[in-house]
Amino acid sequence: MSLTVGILIAKVGHPDAFMVIATVFGAVGSGLFTTFTLETSNGKWIGYQIIFAVSSSISSLTPLMMTQASLPLRDIPIGSAMVMFFQTIGASIFVSVAQALFTNGLVNGLEHTGMTGFDAGTVASQGITNLTKDLSGDIKRRVLVVINDALTQSWHLTVVLSCIALLGALAVEHGKMKKKT
Repeated sequence: MSLTVGILIAKVGHPDAFMVIATVFGAVGSGLFTTFTLETSNGKWIGYQIIFAVSSSISSLTPLMMTQASLPLRDIPIGSAMVMFFQTIGASIFVSVAQALFTNGLVNGLEHTGMTGFDAGTVASQGITNLTKDLSGDIKRRVLVVINDALTQSWHLTVVLSCIALLGALAVEHGKMKKKT
């Protein structure tokens, strides 16, 4: 997908438009993830993942192409390294934030079902699969609903970050990418 996007950007010459498209797909895709229920069909969640994957593919490549197109030749390595650094550090930070949101939501939700004795460390060390392993009937369904709710709540962070990224995408210099000679 990234290769196709790179070719399209090179042909069209407007990476700024692709940045806007990527952030819109990111906001829509992650917003759709927040609608998951236990009854969400395979077709829906696969389609939602495709929408989000389009965003990921475009948004990982476009900033590098814009950096290479806008900087003098001698500054491209530094600019590209900075883009990759900030993409990596941002992902590292916000994956941890999303994990904390999920774990806290899961622990709080489990306490509301009447299941006690869970803390973030216990949930993290035992894993989700072990939470439902010996359960059946109504209590298993309630725990699955809690897991689903915790997952969908953690996706709200991605929706917010995608919407904030849209502001940045709209603020970049608009125009046709110039070819380096």
